[in-house]
Amino acid sequence: DPHYKQEHWCEVASVLEKRLAKMKVPKSGQFSATHKRESVLGWLRKAYVCCGEDHKIIPLLEQEADKCRCYVALVKILLEAGKNEQARQWCVNGFNKTIKDAPGIAGQLQTQLRELAEAEKRFDLVAAYRAEDFFGHHSEHTYEKLRKAAEKIHAWPAVREGALAYLQTGLHPASGGSGKSTWPLPAPEVKEQEAKSKFRMRSFPAREPLIEIALLEKRFDDAIAIYHDLRKIRHWGIDVEEQLAKAVAASHPDVSLQIWLSSAEKLIGQVKPKAYKEAARYLLHMRRVY
Repeated sequence: DPHYKQEHWCEVASVLEKRLAKMKVPKSGQFSATHKRESVLGWLRKAYVCCGEDHKIIPLLEQEADKCRCYVALVKILLEAGKNEQARQWCVNGFNKTIKDAPGIAGQLQTQLRELAEAEKRFDLVAAYRAEDFFGHHSEHTYEKLRKAAEKIHAWPAVREGALAYLQTGLHPASGGSGKSTWPLPAPEVKEQEAKSKFRMRSFPAREPLIEIALLEKRFDDAIAIYHDLRKIRHWGIDVEEQLAKAVAASHPDVSLQIWLSSAEKLIGQVKPKAYKEAARYLLHMRRVY
């Protein structure tokens, strides 16, 4: 309301500062424990802006960062103020304190570090962060992002080899195994994969991503070979089946047809109206194609 002038907002800021000082420090960083304090913090920041005391915002957020996990807001303001090194340090600090129970915040901070590296034209570090994204969430999308970043520094062949080896073994390519590492990327400031590996179990070889990447690179023989290996250990719920059947319809029609038939048979076996409808869709697709 324009009726309220700068002096009124200074009054508000003074009241909110006292209120914040009296509040109990949250025992955890969970929203249920911090939302009241965050609300007061948000209004105090607004009051500082409206009373012309913007310079108090960064010290305030630094004071509250570990209490309310306002790391992302703090980093954003530090970057806007041109304080890149402070922003980097808070990204690292915040990441290490949130990766276990607030991975969403940790992911945002890792993204900030990658964007900071990009702004500073440290493209090898950008590629290292794209690699961490791939190791943490291996998919066609993260693989393509990694490829573009690695090609920018002319390191794609070695990076590709390491990424595919990781999907086979689950071992970070920078470790080098028993021999010397040929991984060309530097170590990033934070590693999501390392932090997550302490409490997440994964199965390797990661055959479905290997199939998706083989299809992406049009290595159809490799994709089919990996698929047959996967079928030996999983007979149901292979998400990549339809994608594979469509991709190899021209090059390997017999394999494609067998996948469609197998999928239809499995659905019919469920004896559910919805399953019959889905099976009919598969069979009609086969009729059109073959």
